[in-house]
Amino acid sequence: MRIYGDEVAKHYAIKTIENITAQSMSAGILFATLDYATECLGIYNSSENEGLRTSAAVSISHICKLNPIIFPTIFESMSCKQYCVILSEGAPRVQQALITMLNIALTNPYSRLNDSLMEEPMFKEAMANLLENSNIIIKAKSILTILLLFKMNPNWIIVVDEFKFYSTCDRMSRDYSKYIQY
Repeated sequence: MRIYGDEVAKHYAIKTIENITAQSMSAGILFATLDYATECLGIYNSSENEGLRTSAAVSISHICKLNPIIFPTIFESMSCKQYCVILSEGAPRVQQALITMLNIALTNPYSRLNDSLMEEPMFKEAMANLLENSNIIIKAKSILTILLLFKMNPNWIIVVDEFKFYSTCDRMSRDYSKYIQY
């Protein structure tokens, strides 16, 4: 699949894919292919339009949720460093999409993911930023990410101390948000 044309046409096409993959599992699975995910990634990387980039990232997240075996290819084509930079500095909706993809990947077998994340210094910085994020959903999903990292490899229990996970959890334990408490 190739989406040609101007930015407005691309935006409508990507927004349609985003909505279908979010709303209907039976119809969304038709778009849950590597071709669509790769095209969305290409649009994310090449567009200057932030709305289009956000829709492309969210579409990739929905596609990976419907078809988790796509994540390793997307992750490797982005590079771990680029993924972590976006996690750290991206728009909140894009951060949420990427952390969702990461959480899905952490529940599925992907052997190189642990090593890639462990070796990437930007990942630790990104997780520190996400834990301090003002967005409750991003903050809660970040906690879930760390718990999934613990499950994947117990060495993360030591590594997360570098970004003050335990003191952040202590502070968040006093948070009244039910989403965080859960």
